[in-house]
Amino acid sequence: MRILLSNDDGYRAPGLRALALALAAEHEVLISAPVADCSATGHGLTLREPLRILRHEEEGLCFHGVSGLPADAVKFGLTVLCAGHPPDLVIAGINQGANTGQNLFYSGTVAAAAEGIFAEVPALAISVAAGPGREWAEGLASAVRVARLLVARQLAQPLPAEVLLNVNVPNLTAERIQGIRVSRMGHARFHEAFHERRDPAGRLYYWMDGAKNGDDLDPEHDDYQVHADWVSVTPLRLDLTHPAWSSLLDSWRLDSLPPEER
Repeated sequence: MRILLSNDDGYRAPGLRALALALAAEHEVLISAPVADCSATGHGLTLREPLRILRHEEEGLCFHGVSGLPADAVKFGLTVLCAGHPPDLVIAGINQGANTGQNLFYSGTVAAAAEGIFAEVPALAISVAAGPGREWAEGLASAVRVARLLVARQLAQPLPAEVLLNVNVPNLTAERIQGIRVSRMGHARFHEAFHERRDPAGRLYYWMDGAKNGDDLDPEHDDYQVHADWVSVTPLRLDLTHPAWSSLLDSWRLDSLPPEER
């Protein structure tokens, strides 16, 4: 299988390296990822600056670093690295930090995987529930095993190109993980805080941080499952239309503009 790898943590990130080396033993692997950490940058694109490419070679693999955002890196990979021979699968990760609930809208990891869907290539985003600064070697090793399993399943029984699998792995050894469950995108969200500070010149600025709430107790939801020590696998689609409200909007009679008021 031909696999394009990317991430939002940077092309020298340990999660990307571990995934690339593990998959390269059985598959053709191409790597295109941002040069720098682009966590929580969402689905932005670089349109007003040039994109420059750095290269790092290791164990026969070439890691291409793109001086832009995760979506830029996947577009470069699909258009340049895979020119004339599209990949069979796009994988973004392995990300340090869970991408569950509201995080999906901010995640550069999920955005990178979504670029595969835009190009009609099945895609997978994989993350470990270990925040920045935490030790995550055990979770990373487990995530590599999960990724290899899902790639094998995709090879044997391919998902359609419009399906993006968002996978979140507990930061545990494989022996301590309960198993794998199919989940729904949950409601877990961040509660932001803005800390007022002064710079050395006395000018006011704010530093934003926050913490994810823990009140999503639906056992079918991704965040709940990860906290219960299950690997969460959520099939996503990029059509955000809410069909249940279409009939109500029809009753609003939006078929024509009202006459101009004089």
